[in-house]
Amino acid sequence: MQEDVISVSQRVYFVSLGCPKNQVDTEVMLGVVAQEGHELVQDADDADMLVVNTCGFIDAAKEESISTILELAELKKASGNKKLVVTGCLSQRYPDELSAEMPEVDHFLGSADQLGLAKVLDGTAPRMAVSVLGKRSYLYDHATPRRLSGGQHSAYVKIAEGCDRPCGFCIIPKLRGPQRSRRVFSVVEEVHALVESGTREICLVAQDSTKYGDDLEPAASLEMLLDALVKIDGLEWIRLHYAYPTAVTDGLIERIADEPRIATYLDVPMQHVDTEVLRRMRRGYGEKQVRDLVERLRNASSRIWLRTTMLVGHPGETEDAYRRLYDFVAKRRSTTSACSPGPEKTALRPRCSRSESRTTPRRNAPRN
Repeated sequence: MQEDVISVSQRVYFVSLGCPKNQVDTEVMLGVVAQEGHELVQDADDADMLVVNTCGFIDAAKEESISTILELAELKKASGNKKLVVTGCLSQRYPDELSAEMPEVDHFLGSADQLGLAKVLDGTAPRMAVSVLGKRSYLYDHATPRRLSGGQHSAYVKIAEGCDRPCGFCIIPKLRGPQRSRRVFSVVEEVHALVESGTREICLVAQDSTKYGDDLEPAASLEMLLDALVKIDGLEWIRLHYAYPTAVTDGLIERIADEPRIATYLDVPMQHVDTEVLRRMRRGYGEKQVRDLVERLRNASSRIWLRTTMLVGHPGETEDAYRRLYDFVAKRRSTTSACSPGPEKTALRPRCSRSESRTTPRRNAPRN
């Protein structure tokens, strides 16, 4: 009802957890706060509203999110006059569980509900406002209010949201929904505005940047987008994140090798090199495709840096499969590497050191 609408300016404090895509979502909400005439504050003690944008991808991220929520809940309890809002992937994945377990949280928003913060601010939002994800779920565009949270010289730009890949170990489709891309025009307009404000480097992010535009009518492509972006005066550096091994085209490699403003760097999570392990992961490719991609990149330019991740200890991984992966990495003389250990109860115990387990206060993070 109208009398319930809050018209006074509120002071809002944010905690943003998780990946760069989550950072962009937080920056959209920062823009919503400013557009609605409210004030952003750097100290939680000074705030009327506390907002946590959560991550729910792996157990450690869920534990960090739960810990942060509980920490701010204690601050809310001590002050007696603050509201606590939980947004993002954790509330998208576990809305009912969090609502029941955390009565101290005033509002829940999901991973596509950034604009819903406006209703929270004016007092018209329900406690549970997590939207069901689908092809028409919200994705910000060039006209969306956004306020960068870091230095102005570099900015992440989200070109697509969601993922249609069926990988057996990944929960992203449940957290972010199906693939939905922005129009080339929208991305170019946003980058134009960022450059005019002083940004010199943009980092293009998506769950799968190489699938960008497949869902549009008419279809677009990452190559088309890059061709448009390199024409922007004042933009000096374009960095690509999260390419899929089988979707890296020769045209994309050519642009990385030959266009001075595209960083000679590609982030491609290969996950493994053994064909049987990759089949169990439902990745849709095998050892040949992995080796071919590396050779195509090397043949195009010796200056292209490949960043990747490997997952060891996946159920069904044998000693021979692990040795094949080890030899593959060692032969290419990686300067740095990171690997993700799988469950301990597998045929192969993880070869990566685990970070020390953290104790989650009061409640445990939900399991997938």
